[in-house]
Amino acid sequence: MSHYNRPLLYRKFIEFVIWPIEAVFAAILVGLMRCLPITFSSDLFGWLAAKIGPKTKYHKRSLAHIRYAMPHLTPAEQEAEIHKMWNHLGRVAGEFVHLHKMGNDRYLTFHGLEHLEAATDGGLILSGHIGNWELSVMTSKMLGHHYGLIYRPLNNPLANWVLDMRHLRGNPDCYAKGQDAARGMLTTLRKKGFIYLFVDQKYRQGLMSPFLGKPAMTPIGHIKLAMKQDVPLFFMRVIRREGPHYDVYIEPPFRLYHKGPITDEAVAEAALMINDKLSSWITETPSQWLWPHRRWGKDI
Repeated sequence: MSHYNRPLLYRKFIEFVIWPIEAVFAAILVGLMRCLPITFSSDLFGWLAAKIGPKTKYHKRSLAHIRYAMPHLTPAEQEAEIHKMWNHLGRVAGEFVHLHKMGNDRYLTFHGLEHLEAATDGGLILSGHIGNWELSVMTSKMLGHHYGLIYRPLNNPLANWVLDMRHLRGNPDCYAKGQDAARGMLTTLRKKGFIYLFVDQKYRQGLMSPFLGKPAMTPIGHIKLAMKQDVPLFFMRVIRREGPHYDVYIEPPFRLYHKGPITDEAVAEAALMINDKLSSWITETPSQWLWPHRRWGKDI
C-alpha cells in the first residue's frame, strides 16, 4: 500500500514519529560505521548478516528464487549459495559508507578500463546488482567523467541523505525513478556523460523476456533511447575477490542503433541479449546476486 493511501492518523504517526526515529538511528549507525576501518566494517557486517539473514523471511524467499531459476544445482548447493549471499550482502552494507575511499587500485582491479578511457562521447553503462554494484561509479570518478544515476528514493524521506553517501567526492546527476528519469538521462548524455543503469530488477512496465531462463518483466526504456540516439553501451560488473577487494570488468562498447522505425522485434532482441549477459554473470557467481529481490513477481 502506498504511504499516502493509508489512513490519515496512521500516516501522520509514521511521518512524525517513525520516520524521525529511523532517521536518528540511521545517523548513529552511519556515524559508528564510518569510524571503523574498511576491512573490519566489511568483515563485521558480513558476519552479522550471515547470522541474521537465514533467520528472516527473505532467506526462504531467496531459496525459492534460486530453486526456480537454477534447478540444475542440488538442494545443498542452492542452500550453500544463499548462505554465502548473506555474508556478501552484509559486506556490501558494511562497505557502503566507505565507498568514497574505495575508488583506487588498493581495492579495485580493473579489466578493460581502457574502453572507458577512450570514450569521449559518454554512453550507457549496463550492470546489475551483482558484487558490490555501488562501486561501479568509481570508474567515472577516477577518470573524471561526468555521470548520472537513476535511483529509487527511500520510503523515509528524512533518511534519503544516506543514499548520498555513495556520492561523496563526486557530483553526479541523480534522477529518481519515474517519468522524469528518461528526460534526465538524455540531459546527461547530451553533456557527454555516462548513465549507470542496473537493469536486473523487476519493473512494472517493459516486456517479458527470459531472465535466467524464466520469463521476467524487463525494462526497455534505455534500449529505445540507445536506438534513437545512437548511444554507445558498455557492460560492467564488479565482482568480489576477497574481503573488500574487487575485480571490475568493462567490456568494449557496442551500439543498438536502428535505422528507420524502431520495431518491437528489435527491442525484444536487444532485451534478450542484455538479459542473457546478466544471466551468464549470475550463473558464474550466484552468491553475489541479490536473490531476495522478487525478479519474477510475488508468485515465486
